[in-house]
Amino acid sequence: MNKMGIITDRIVNVGSFAEPQREFLEFHRANVFLKREINT
Repeated sequence: MNKMGIITDRIVNVGSFAEPQREFLEFHRANVFLKREINT
């Protein structure tokens, strides 16, 4: 990732998510990630 110019040695705050992005992430947290935890 460093070769692509992505900072990896510290936390970078890129701002807040737009409402549609928050809804998408909320859905994934509740459904996709939960299913993975159950299946492992």
